[in-house]
Amino acid sequence: MDENTTSIFSFVPADRYEMPAEPKTEAARSGLKALWKRFQRSQPQPETINIHAELHSISQQILDRVSPPPDWKEMQAALSAALQGWLASEHPEHAVQVVIGPPGSGVRQVLESIAEEFGWHVIDSPAPEEVLKNGRKWLEKLRGVHRNDCVMPVLEDFYLRHHNGLDLLRELVKYLKESPRKCLIGCNSWAWAYLSRTIRIDSFLPAPLALQALNATALQQWFRSLASVPVNCCLVFRQSDNGAEIISLAEKMPDAKAETRTGQQGNDTKDEPEILKRISARSRGIPLVAWAVWRNSLQIAGDETVDIDVQKAAAEDRGVTIWVKPWGSIELPDIPQGIVRSETIILHTILLHAGLPEESILRMLAFPADELARGLTHLAAHGLIKREKGIWRVSLSGYPAVRQHLYNEGYLVDAF
Repeated sequence: MDENTTSIFSFVPADRYEMPAEPKTEAARSGLKALWKRFQRSQPQPETINIHAELHSISQQILDRVSPPPDWKEMQAALSAALQGWLASEHPEHAVQVVIGPPGSGVRQVLESIAEEFGWHVIDSPAPEEVLKNGRKWLEKLRGVHRNDCVMPVLEDFYLRHHNGLDLLRELVKYLKESPRKCLIGCNSWAWAYLSRTIRIDSFLPAPLALQALNATALQQWFRSLASVPVNCCLVFRQSDNGAEIISLAEKMPDAKAETRTGQQGNDTKDEPEILKRISARSRGIPLVAWAVWRNSLQIAGDETVDIDVQKAAAEDRGVTIWVKPWGSIELPDIPQGIVRSETIILHTILLHAGLPEESILRMLAFPADELARGLTHLAAHGLIKREKGIWRVSLSGYPAVRQHLYNEGYLVDAF
């Protein structure tokens, strides 16, 4: 981050979290869409779609240059600033500090980076079998090694939604309240909502912090900072239906620094591009969810689909023009009309644990194995979930649709 710019990331008390504003047209569209889906619930199930076919019209190599995965250093600095007093104190008022975040918020990565920076011990998660056996042996082991300040980046790994799955967490909370050692805890927002409902964890631990949602202004600055621009090259993101400039990167052009600086100051007073407002609202301001939608919107080899008049707008661009699809053309995963109740339960269970292996889902839901496998396959085919290293997770680009579906169906949802 440039020393003259202000960080786009800030951590605030969770009860002061503010959702990004939703464009009026998007709010109306979302409401009508939800109503239409409920009306069509009894209609025949549509054919499976290939959600990935349209989403990668830009090569992976170029995509990783113009919108690479974030390294979280700026967010780590923001959390360190928010916790400055607590980190510096040898005897803070509360030995425990909690940070919660929805999927794609980067909380786990940031807490692990802070542990590395301060040399704190990272508490590894127990195996699911230990969780179901009340975890006494695991706690005894923890008491043996917990002699210094520590970081526990994934609290959701310490419980399972099972009749034997909460004993370890109850004992862990008691232990942490009595321990004089400082402990920085990260927790998935869905698990926090569930644990607050079931064991009132929010009554036992201090009020958590949360990453403030990213609005359109923050997204514009963040996407600009992520892009890697070769020396003596310029990159311009333009909307493919009207040629409007969304983001321009000319910082590394030797003769363009003054121009860029002036342009950035001008951006402070002009309205942000509509598509960034929509991405902010659709992603609920969650960094990686917004990043996934942004990447899905990019294309470079689409000149044949761009109107000649629009291409004229880019004719004077110095460098490479990256076309951004208009909002209505960005294809994102959506809930299939024929989704069955067991599949909705699968989605909810996966979110409550921030991802699970198939055997753990089977153990908790007690579905027939073939029914579970069929449901996972169906949801994956629609791009709503994906399997990474044996763990089923809700996909970043599918998360907004999944969350809205669970909310519409009356399931417990998080606060973000």
